[in-house]
Amino acid sequence: MRLSHSRFSGNEKTPRFKCSAGHCFRIIVLKTTVELRPQLLRSWKRIPFVEARFFEPLNTIEVTRRFEEHLRKLREAKLSPEEREKEDWQRAADTVTRKDHARIRRRVDRLEQNRHRASGFSHLKADDRQQIEMLSSGVELRRITVSGRDGMTIGTVHALQGAERPVVIFSPVYSKHADGGFIDASPSMLNVTVSRAKDSFLVFGDMDVLATARSGSPRALLSEFLATKGKALDFAMEPREDLTRGEARIEMLQQAAEHDAFLLDALRGEGRRYVIVSPWVVAGTIERTGLLDAMATARQRGAEIEVFADPLLNTGPAAGGLSQIEAVKSRLSEIGVAMHRVPKLHSKIVTVDKDLLCAGSFNWLSADRNGQYARHETSFVYRGPHLEEEIKIIRAGLLHRAE
Repeated sequence: MRLSHSRFSGNEKTPRFKCSAGHCFRIIVLKTTVELRPQLLRSWKRIPFVEARFFEPLNTIEVTRRFEEHLRKLREAKLSPEEREKEDWQRAADTVTRKDHARIRRRVDRLEQNRHRASGFSHLKADDRQQIEMLSSGVELRRITVSGRDGMTIGTVHALQGAERPVVIFSPVYSKHADGGFIDASPSMLNVTVSRAKDSFLVFGDMDVLATARSGSPRALLSEFLATKGKALDFAMEPREDLTRGEARIEMLQQAAEHDAFLLDALRGEGRRYVIVSPWVVAGTIERTGLLDAMATARQRGAEIEVFADPLLNTGPAAGGLSQIEAVKSRLSEIGVAMHRVPKLHSKIVTVDKDLLCAGSFNWLSADRNGQYARHETSFVYRGPHLEEEIKIIRAGLLHRAE
């Protein structure tokens, strides 16, 4: 498995990041936001910010005791010499009346309210605040400082306000399973996110979902800029625990030979419907690996095969004066395999029927198997009837984006 780094400035390296959200997540780095602002911020105003803060839970009993002690000291200091000569002056000074207790309770309540407002999360629902607090606790477990001038500031786009930061890490939170458009609801949302980054802007998210945004929307502009100016970082693949059930084991594929063996075995099996998602495609590679012959055999026994590829990545020349994607489409159409063109495609997936899913970083129909350009790739294989809905969502999303 492999992780690479990005550069902020000079030879300074960013920390290494590992994605735990599954095959569809990428890490994108923008060196600056200067080029983005003319497009994205032309008519938008810069928004004043306040910093989000996390407080320890308020110990109301201890705070109440301190208020009472403070009240006693104030009363004692105001006693005249004549009052101090009385035998019960100390008891009188120490007495906290029912009215005093009511005043102290109001003070404690106001203190809690002020802390809540100062946190920057006062406008959020309880569930949203809880998620932010969980994130704070999670990075603390990783020994990442989240307080003080040198700490990491964590919050929502609404609440995370303040001075510019050298690095902004942004998670759109949406996926193929739960897409949304809160960024598109107001141009200021993305303005807040992007305009705070001084050196680097990192996006942890599903690029396939960003690519489906409405043309001209803030999210679509971000997607276009990331596709042209951003840099995708390699990261160590991790299995998706949400795709496991019961005693079903996750199978890991490494190196090109294991990936080829898996796909060839699947095509030679009894599957009825295959989906192969490979952003890059090379006609010569499909022939040399035996995949073209295996697909032809599968088609002869009645299997349906769909290939999804990115037309923007496959414009290079092939034999006969065709582009690579035209050459591949021609070869596949001869054996009855449907090919769909999906711009800005990132996923590398194989599905068989309703109960087999393989996802990872391997370009199935283009990767160099040997030589200096051969890469160490990893994919995970999931099996079981519980995958039916996941496979359906993946295919529907691809067809929706296809040209």
